[in-house]
Amino acid sequence: TAVLDRLPVRLDECLSQAIGYAQGKYPDREFRQTFGPLPEDDSDVFALRGNPQLLTTALVNLLDNAAKYSAGPVTAELGYADDNTLLVSVTDTGAGISAADLRLVFEPLFRAEGVAKVPGSGLGLPLTQKVIRLHGGKVELSSTEGQGTVARVWLPVG
Repeated sequence: TAVLDRLPVRLDECLSQAIGYAQGKYPDREFRQTFGPLPEDDSDVFALRGNPQLLTTALVNLLDNAAKYSAGPVTAELGYADDNTLLVSVTDTGAGISAADLRLVFEPLFRAEGVAKVPGSGLGLPLTQKVIRLHGGKVELSSTEGQGTVARVWLPVG
């Protein structure tokens, strides 16, 4: 496994950078940043140890997919799943992903049916999953066809 320099990182700053990049790439798309549950002690509320470039890249991939496959606004919510786990949710209002395709989205080079006209390599989600796992976290997608997709990332703090 790769050795990862673990620096103090502010996940809110990574997410803001990622949203800025996505907004530049998709100027006609609305991106909303919201905040979910937060702990009582909010001194360094979004701090964790990791690689800021890799984490930002992982978030860019999720926002890019949401914008690419959805005409409506994209919402990125940052909060806590529990006292020791940050949670980022990226929600779109696109066509959604079938259950059969959803099982394969983390396979390198896999592209879901119906997206052939949309540019992509099938590498964004596998890369994102690798980055999140390197940080001790996990990423999952849930989707409802015709309603959209939610990508959730859990990352341990401290």
